Amino acid sequence: MGDRVQGGLFGAKSVSEFVESRIASAQRANFNLADLHTYEGFFETDGYAVSLAAASRLSELTGEESLFNYWAALGEGMAWPQAFEETFGISVEDFESTFRP
Repeated sequence: MGDRVQGGLFGAKSVSEFVESRIASAQRANFNLADLHTYEGFFETDGYAVSLAAASRLSELTGEESLFNYWAALGEGMAWPQAFEETFGISVEDFESTFRP
């Protein structure tokens, strides 16, 4: 199956096409990344697309393995803001203030 999405997802024919379309959606959204901290903010700002764009940017900046390291730190009980800063080398606040998809 590789990069193919069985039956399509949001009209995409591949995972990479899906990711590209969601990042494009995030680029059109009017949002503040900190809005994703609340349930309402997440769904008012197309939170899935914005989250995917943010994760993609973090992966570009620090490598894909860092995403796995972040989740591992959370699984070991580290608070998410501390895990974020230790894994990605930037505070949540600094990332949120500078991030644009």
